This record gives sequence, C-alpha cells and structure tokens, in this order.
Amino acid sequence: MQVPQIDSTIEVSREFFVSLGAPGLVVLGFLEFFFFPLPPMFVVIPLTVAHPELAVVYALSAATGSVIAGVVGFTIGRKGGRRVVTSRFPERRVDQAERYVDEHGFATVALGAFAPIPEAHELLSIGAGAFSMRLGTYVAAAALGRGAKYFLVAGLGVALGRTARSLTEAEIYSVIGVVVVVVVLAYASRDYWAPRPTW
Repeated sequence: MQVPQIDSTIEVSREFFVSLGAPGLVVLGFLEFFFFPLPPMFVVIPLTVAHPELAVVYALSAATGSVIAGVVGFTIGRKGGRRVVTSRFPERRVDQAERYVDEHGFATVALGAFAPIPEAHELLSIGAGAFSMRLGTYVAAAALGRGAKYFLVAGLGVALGRTARSLTEAEIYSVIGVVVVVVVLAYASRDYWAPRPTW
C-alpha cells in the first residue's frame, strides 16, 4: 500500500527539481550520491525536452553536482581508510572494487561513474580515496564518466523530443548499458587495434 505514496513523493520531488532548472540539477546530482532516490536523469530529460538549446548546461549541471559529491566521498575514504568503505558496502564488493582500482584505476572509476550499476559511483568514489588514488586522477575519471552519462541522457531528450519523457528507467539504462558494453569491449581489445610500441 506504500508504493503509490512513494511514487507520488518521487514525482513531486521531480517536479520540484525541474522547476529549479540547472541549479536544481547541481543540488540533485549532489544529493543523489548520499541518499536521494531520484536519479538526476529524470530531471535532465524534461528540462532538455522543454529547452533543447540548454541541453549542454543541464548535462554539465547534473555532472557537476555529482562530481562534487564524489569528491566529498573521496575525501571521506581518504580520511577513513578501508574501514569506512567496508562499513557501508559488503566486503566482497569492496575487495572487487579495490582490485579493479589497483589494476585499471582511471578506467574503473570512469566506467563506474557511467554504468547503470547500483551504488557503483558511490563505492568507487569512497574507495578511490581509501585505496590511495590521486585526487586529480579521480576527478578526471569521475567527470568523464558522469559527464558522458548525462550528455547521453540529454542527447536522448534532444533527439526524441517529447517522446523521451515517457522513457522508463529500464529503457534509459538499456541504452546506457549498450554503450557500456561497447566501451568495455573496445577497452579490452585496445592492444589489438592500438598496439603499444615495442621500442
């Protein structure tokens, strides 16, 4: 019996942030990292449909708020160490994240910021700090991943127009997922199409 009430609350929240425009996206991008259940992409789309000429502004706003929140998470991880990561995430996921960050630092954070994997951006942001990644490397990777995600979503709003407003979360994540698969395959085969020099 609580689901309709929750859905209604999220819808009211969405309309509130839509009414705030770009500044609302910065705030929402920040809040979503910590606890807010409304993904910024559901505010980016209606804003972009209404004002396609501002698509770049909306994408940058959502990405900026999210990256700022990520830096806060990074700082928490840096100060609290591995203990603060394991206090929030299962040990198995933390071990896996640490291995990926050690082996493919920049690519792991960027992909985690882009991919539709629950809490991946949060885990990797806090983890990057705890696992001693350089702050500059983290910011560049998070900005690339988050920026690419919201530019893709804004692009859907521009390309599809009013139809984009009816896209479900599953449909949007499916599009993002396809891009993730292409990127991962390209990254995995990078030595084939761009071999490293032998000298």
